[in-house]
Amino acid sequence: MTKGLDGRAEVFAALRELAAPYAAGPFVLTADTSDSYIVEANKPYRGKPTSPFIWIKNGRAYVAYHLIPLYEHPELGEGLSDALQKRRQGKTCSNFKTPDPDLFQELKELTARCAATVGTGG
Repeated sequence: MTKGLDGRAEVFAALRELAAPYAAGPFVLTADTSDSYIVEANKPYRGKPTSPFIWIKNGRAYVAYHLIPLYEHPELGEGLSDALQKRRQGKTCSNFKTPDPDLFQELKELTARCAATVGTGG
């Protein structure tokens, strides 16, 4: 099956749009392909010049939205809706097969909280 025939292309585009505002300022876009979108913070991490922030991957079964600051700041994810919690895989990843504007809005707000923490050196 070609990627995107089941709604994943639309999901990837919507999540990419959600992450796009973070591709400048204290952040940098490090990958923008048809199946991967990566934003990193402009601060050193483990000997590298940037640190992971957002990674979106269009996989075989779903689109994964990784919000990496949740590893070090799990408290930022407290209070998420049950619907978004059900989409979570591990500490930082939320998986989507079809677009969900309500969950994308909640994810947008969570991303903003993470950006505020990372952008201030958190």
